[in-house]
Amino acid sequence: MKLIYKFILVIITSVAFFACSEIADDISTPQEKVNIHPEGFAVAGSAGFHSVYLKVTKWDLAKCQSCHGSNYAGGTTGASCVGCHTGPSGPEACNTCHGIFANPERTAPPTDLDGNIASTSPGVGAHSKHIYDNDLGPAMGCYTCHPAATPTSGSYVAAHIDDGVAEVQFNLFSQPGVSPDSNFSALYGFADNKCSNVYCHGAFEFYKDSAATANKWVYTSAKMSGNFVEPLWTAASGNTEAACGTCHGLPPTGHMPFPLNSCVSCHASVINGSGEIINKLLHINGEINLN
Repeated sequence: MKLIYKFILVIITSVAFFACSEIADDISTPQEKVNIHPEGFAVAGSAGFHSVYLKVTKWDLAKCQSCHGSNYAGGTTGASCVGCHTGPSGPEACNTCHGIFANPERTAPPTDLDGNIASTSPGVGAHSKHIYDNDLGPAMGCYTCHPAATPTSGSYVAAHIDDGVAEVQFNLFSQPGVSPDSNFSALYGFADNKCSNVYCHGAFEFYKDSAATANKWVYTSAKMSGNFVEPLWTAASGNTEAACGTCHGLPPTGHMPFPLNSCVSCHASVINGSGEIINKLLHINGEINLN
């Protein structure tokens, strides 16, 4: 009887061994790593490119950091973002979302958040003319037209991103020398893409009572003022809204009449005898610059 039990045990053990061996042979080893991103996530121009995803998620970079690390250098994934985002701020650089990605010196549109580069697009408009190609006055900074968001915690990037259009709040009357009475309501019209009552396009007043005694003679009225022009932000290239005499008369209203080539007599640090601006830092700066 014992011999029979031993024989049966050997049979059962053998069957189990060969059965398990057969199952083990059928187990396949995964050939690819698990990927939570859609196809084309790292391919520029693809419908699944990560910039498309980030726009949909309102540029929530915290989700990227949860896997790639707070410094985007790899984190738990081992896949670094800073191989492409090589600037000091990595993916949080300004030109990641707008401006020119390949040029960290160009952080303002074009290109805008929708990929537009034409000035007729509100997101592009006249950014370049005011910031990079301003031949008539000092280059403007972001905070000149956009309010500064100072976060209590976290980064500025997270603080200023939301799901609406960019806020516009002109800060153009902080320059020294601008009359305190020049409290025009500077506005940007989102409906017509026009600026109104902005100092840099003629909304200024310089009062005779505030002028030095030696300079009062040049006033023909109680104040000098500009033309209060309403420039179109989305004007196509070639517009004449920045032409000399557009923002203020030649000379300004309230100033004794003189030809353009005579301006150099009193404003030689700003303009030459041909009526050309020679020092843009002294033009549209909130002051009357005299020799």
